[in-house]
Amino acid sequence: MAPTQAFCPNLACPARGQAGKGTIGIHSHKERRFIGRQCGQTFVATKGTAWYRLRTTVEVVRMVVTLLAHDCPRQAIVAAYGFDERTVASWLARAGCQSQAVHEHLVEPPHALGQG
Repeated sequence: MAPTQAFCPNLACPARGQAGKGTIGIHSHKERRFIGRQCGQTFVATKGTAWYRLRTTVEVVRMVVTLLAHDCPRQAIVAAYGFDERTVASWLARAGCQSQAVHEHLVEPPHALGQG
């Protein structure tokens, strides 16, 4: 849990989006909560990710999403792990939204082409 890699997700915070500038502190190690030093709001380390508010461990969800990415049938995962099919579909949708957000942030912004 490193506050240097996190940033405040509060839309009203003047330090929103500023990672690694000392604007985040650790509020609770046990609950994995951070605190924004300028706005005073707390948030969990998984805020804004596909793992936010999951009741199943990250490792199990990661394994299920990996199986889905390798074309494992959803019904086979439901039978093997005992999850509801809607739960598995929800995890897949969360992972897809997270992947799309990362893609839009890292790949789609225009980059300087330099000399051609």
